[in-house]
Amino acid sequence: MRRILLAGLAALILGGCGSWHYTVNAPLERVDPASGYRFTNFEPGANSDELFVALTFSGGGMRAAALAYGVLERLAAERIRWNGREGRLLDEVDLINSVSGGSMTAAYYALHGDGIFKDFAERFFAQDLQDRLESRIVAIGSIPRLMSARYGRIDMVQEFLDETLYEGKTFADLPRRRPYVIISASDMALGSRFEFTQDFFDLLCSDLDKLPISRAVAASSALPLLFSPVTLWNYAGTCSLPPLPYFQVAQGELAARQAQRAREVFSYLDRSERPYVHLLDGGLADNLGLRGLIESAALVGGLDAAFKQARIRQPTKIAIIMVNAETQGDRSVARSADVPTLTQVMRALIDVPINRYSYETQMLGRQSVEAWHRRMQRDGRGAELYLIEVSLNALADSVEREFMNAVPTSLQLPRATIDRIRRAASQLLDNSPDFRRLLDSLR
Repeated sequence: MRRILLAGLAALILGGCGSWHYTVNAPLERVDPASGYRFTNFEPGANSDELFVALTFSGGGMRAAALAYGVLERLAAERIRWNGREGRLLDEVDLINSVSGGSMTAAYYALHGDGIFKDFAERFFAQDLQDRLESRIVAIGSIPRLMSARYGRIDMVQEFLDETLYEGKTFADLPRRRPYVIISASDMALGSRFEFTQDFFDLLCSDLDKLPISRAVAASSALPLLFSPVTLWNYAGTCSLPPLPYFQVAQGELAARQAQRAREVFSYLDRSERPYVHLLDGGLADNLGLRGLIESAALVGGLDAAFKQARIRQPTKIAIIMVNAETQGDRSVARSADVPTLTQVMRALIDVPINRYSYETQMLGRQSVEAWHRRMQRDGRGAELYLIEVSLNALADSVEREFMNAVPTSLQLPRATIDRIRRAASQLLDNSPDFRRLLDSLR
């Protein structure tokens, strides 16, 4: 990835002219709640509201994509019996919230469903993606494009993702069936989450259906310094946006988070102040993909209110599977008296704040969901709760854990390492008491 950074610096030095332009998101003439990429427009199919399953896919490059893929494989293999029907646990997944590397797997699954098990491994894991991408960015022929003020390295990533995985498909091509996949990025100005959903694009008066899926995945993976941000145009005030449905006022500690999130969301309505939105890697705001669930529920007053707004009948079982491909930071630097290298410093600048913030997100997520669960039980709307963590740092085998912590965050890993990560996903699910408890209740 160092070659990408050097190419970007060279383009900055050479100037900012050129006629190349990034993909501009389309305006929306009129907001229609009955259309567009929204959870309420998704058909449940054989999926039942009574069993609500949400997955969160973290960042971590190909390591994260492989761990997310391994979880999908395992859920597809698990046979359950629910509401008198037999099926797969994967078919009961309602929602996937993803960031960065996890978004590459989530978006492909949203587009192809079970087709992911036929060709994703060959199209993504088996390719020398990083070498191919770096070669394209540093090529002499790329210099004119990278000199443009309206075209950046992330736009070449978008093109590459279309050629490799998404084939120019837009959000209109995503089947309107569960699970509902939310790809998240980070707002560069606010440091907050930005979701690629029509509900969010309504704020910008923009039509998400016309946006390439590759652009959302590129934004979710736009690691600072290595890649340039993804830019969206804000057309707020031009689409007759109805009143936002955030009515229920939260209480206590939840109210502070609700107020903060509301300020972030409502800021997009002021086009004079925010005519453009610049997005970076989703891991900067939420590298676990978990904060999206917390904030979305807090915004409307709690988990039960979120179910009501999403038109979900009150679940009797709620399972949240947190897929965490984060690894420990580079601790080898502490064993040397030498001045840390530029590479080590760059890695620390990204890994240290993300890892520390992720720990807080984990604690906040668990506390918030458990508090909402207790409140629902007090109000007579109780449901069984399963919080299932699939974390590479939780591997019981110290040798395996040390190996995983040495796997770099990149877009290129040996096939043997990919397979090892996929097996680790299954092992971690096996070792989860809540996962075993969930399976026992569904057989």
